[in-house]
Formats: sequence, structure tokens, C-alpha cells
Amino acid sequence: MKKYLFYGLALCLMIAAGCQKELSYEGNGDPAKGSLQSAITGDCLPKTVNGIYEANKALDPDSNTITVSVNVMTAGTYSITTDTINGYFFRGSGIFTTPGVNNVTLRGNGTPFAEGVNTFIVSFDSTVCTIQVTVLPEGASGPSTFTLVNGGTPPNCASAVVNGTYIKDQPVSAANTVDISVDVTTIGAYSIAASGGGLTFIGTGNFTTTGQQIVTLAASGTPTTLGANTITFDPPFDACSFEVTVVQGAE
Repeated sequence: MKKYLFYGLALCLMIAAGCQKELSYEGNGDPAKGSLQSAITGDCLPKTVNGIYEANKALDPDSNTITVSVNVMTAGTYSITTDTINGYFFRGSGIFTTPGVNNVTLRGNGTPFAEGVNTFIVSFDSTVCTIQVTVLPEGASGPSTFTLVNGGTPPNCASAVVNGTYIKDQPVSAANTVDISVDVTTIGAYSIAASGGGLTFIGTGNFTTTGQQIVTLAASGTPTTLGANTITFDPPFDACSFEVTVVQGAE
């Protein structure tokens, strides 16, 4: 008798668990409730923009995305969209399975028709926040053509202005940079690097205008040698270099 009672109780528990799972699944069909995370300025948080945006170039939904954060109060389905500006917009949908802060990726659709900075309004439930996307001029996402502006003859042929203090055996900070002059003949993407003495300087971005302009390279690493250190540019500018003076730290 006890054996039959045990099996009967187990069967009831299985049925109850199945009913609970079914109710939970059906509940996911209801719209989620919550709010977009934003700063006091109204800007979305974390306000992440991914990909390159170029005038008259269709967006790739896999790479042209933005990320926003939602504080979910009630789990359920969601659809988060932006308004349409300059010929394109962002959209994301899915299911929030748990309450709390969730990051959501919105994928870009459309084709920007003009360069400039576009401010989108993101909407979810009854909340909104804003996010800015920069559209480059047509052709600016391809490789650029430029030269270093001469500051002398090789090897010291770069007009370099070194910023910050460099201390032996002490990692550099955000204040350690170098400004170099370049002459751009074709707009587009650029990557400039130089290294030496335990230091590396790198600058990347997009030139949107031609002519002479300043590029800032950020330093990383730890200086290893006291005195003047020669920092040599990567090809095709490896005939050029500049000097960084490294000092001894306080005892």
C-alpha cells in the first residue's frame, strides 16, 4: 500500500511541475515591462555604437549595431526601436527571461544619405533615451592616402610633439601621447603606429577631409631605458622616428 502511495505522490509532483513549466512558458508571450538605462543628460547607457557608417553605403545588420541597457521589471517579449533619421534606423526584439539589467543589441537597417552626426531616440515601454551615430563622408571608410609632414631629414623626419612624462619602469598613462602632422590626399581610414624602448604609440580613425592635420597617437607599455629613446614608425614610414626622453622616478 505504501508503495502505491509513493508512486501516486510522485506522479502528482510530476504533473504539478509540468503545469508550472507550461504556465511559465505561456507567461513569456506577454510584453516585458521595464525602463531604458540613461544618464542625467538623457543619453542611453551604455551608449555603444559599433561599425562604420558611411554616406550612401547600406548598413550591415551584423556589424552596424548599437547596444543599450534595460532594467527589466517584468520578464516577457520586447521590441526596442529607434526613430528613422537620415535614411536608417535600429531595431531589436526578443524575450527577457529574467528581471534585472539586460544589454540589448539593436541592428541597423537602411542607408545613410548624408554625412554628419545623427541623434536617435530609442524607445521601450514608456521610456526613451538618445544615442549619437556619426556618418562619414562617402568614400571615407576605405583606406586613406597620406604622408608624414617633414620636421627634418631622416631619421628625425616626423613633426612630433611628445606629451606627458615618461618614467623608467613605470607604466604610461592616458597623458602619454604624441601629436604628429600628416598631409592627407585621400580621405579614409588610417592606422599609424610607432615603437621603441618598451613603448608603443598607436592612432587609428578616419580622415574626413584632405590637407594637413594633427593625429594623436596614444602610448602604451613601460619605458625601460633612461635618457633619449628612439621611437620608430611602422612601415611605410619606418625611415622616420622621433625621440622620447625617459627620466628616473623618485626614490
